[in-house]
Formats: sequence, structure tokens, C-alpha cells
Amino acid sequence: MEDLTEINVAQRLYSPAVVEEFKVGSERARSLLDAMRAPIPNRKEDNRSYEFYATTNDWHIPNFSSCLPILGKNETHHLLTGHSHMSIAGAVCKRELDLAYVWMDA
Repeated sequence: MEDLTEINVAQRLYSPAVVEEFKVGSERARSLLDAMRAPIPNRKEDNRSYEFYATTNDWHIPNFSSCLPILGKNETHHLLTGHSHMSIAGAVCKRELDLAYVWMDA
């Protein structure tokens, strides 16, 4: 969003709320990370797991910490090469679906 804002495109494509929420380090991003870190109320176990992906070829993400956060929840970080901001989703789709199927079968 920073790139689009800098060249005066973001405000023409998105509402001001979207522009603000998609900026690195936004209040919304911090709120989501805090919610992921927080314990789940009324649960004896907190067995959540998180998989985060980033690519070395993503010119739109200014740093890895914004896409590979440290939560302290046994999260897994994956750093891929050869994919862009747009192609990374397709690159991890099958893997994540396979993990979801295993989880559902369990």
C-alpha cells in the first residue's frame, strides 16, 4: 500500500479505511497480531498453529517481519523463492489445502 500511496494511486482505487489498514504496521495489523497472540478464553489448551509465507521476490513487502511475525504460538515461517506478491498464493495453495484435509480427517 505504501508504493501505491506514494504514486497517488491507492486513494483512487481503495477507500481511505482500506488504504490505512493495509499499510505496514497499521493499527488493524497490530490488532490482528495481538488477537493471534492472546489466549483463547475458557480453553485448557491452546493448540493453535500458524503458517506464514513470504517470498524473496516480493517487491511490495518492505520487510519480512510484516509477513513473518513472531507470535510465540509455535508458528512456522516459510520463505519461498521464485514467486512474486501475486504468485505466492498459488504456490502455497495445494500445500495448505493438504494440511487442512489432514486436520479435518484427524
